[in-house]
This record gives sequence, C-alpha cells and structure tokens, in this order.
Amino acid sequence: MALEGRSTGSRIHVLGAGAVGLLFAAHLRKSGHPITLLLRSQASAERFARSGGRISVVDDWARSQPSRKLLRIDSSSSGGNDMVPWLAEDIQAMSTASLHNDKDQQSHIDKLVITTKAHDALQAYWSVRGSLNSKSTVVLLQNGMGTYEAIQR
Repeated sequence: MALEGRSTGSRIHVLGAGAVGLLFAAHLRKSGHPITLLLRSQASAERFARSGGRISVVDDWARSQPSRKLLRIDSSSSGGNDMVPWLAEDIQAMSTASLHNDKDQQSHIDKLVITTKAHDALQAYWSVRGSLNSKSTVVLLQNGMGTYEAIQR
C-alpha cells in the first residue's frame, strides 16, 4: 500500500479540472501517485501553482484552496462515520499548450484521465494527442456515449 502523499509509480495526468477531475486527482494523489493537472490556460496553471498545488476535499467535494492544513477522516469521533476536510498536496499543473513547448520527460503522457464533459472530451483529447504514444493509457471518466468510438477513428 502506498504511503499517503508519497510519490510512487509513473505520473498521472488529469485533463479536466472540474469537480470530477479535482476529486479524482486528489484521491489519486492521496494514494501516492504523482499528479499533473492539465489546464486550458497558462494563467489557470499559474493560479493553481500560486495556491500551493493543493486540492482540498470536503465530504468528497474537491476544490483548489491555498492554505488549509491536512485533515484526515476522523474515525475517533462519531463512530468513525464523519468525513472531515482533507488536503491533497504537491500536485503539479500545466496548460495543455505548454505540453507542446515542453521538451523534457513531462511532455510525454503515460497515463491520462480525461474528466471533461462528454461533448468536450474529443477536443480535449486532441489537445494532448501529440504527447501520447501507443503505450499510453487513456481513461475516460464521463457520462455520455460515443467518445471512445470518436477517439478510435
């Protein structure tokens, strides 16, 4: 079992920083995976970096927040059923455009999780396609049909 907050394994890139994307990124980071959020603009990536690269999660609702301390599930009070806020830290962010300008190892994506709305998924996929190869793993997390088939074409 991975130690919480400790990076293990290859980096997971999360494309789509809405509620689902932030929640999955936080849980994956909490499980020990290094995470990079892929954001639409450089300004968004810089704003996230200024916030400290943190995602706070309250009752499994995620949002980025600059200055909370790490809180864990409190199993000592209320019989172990209460969820208290916790914080996933040390999450990197970059814009999708910077992937094309970045010539180091980070520009290659081994594991990609796309968490956009279904109608935005194909465009999101094409925005990072140049950083994927035949061994890359792509996971689509969305409600909606047809995205997988469209990507295969």
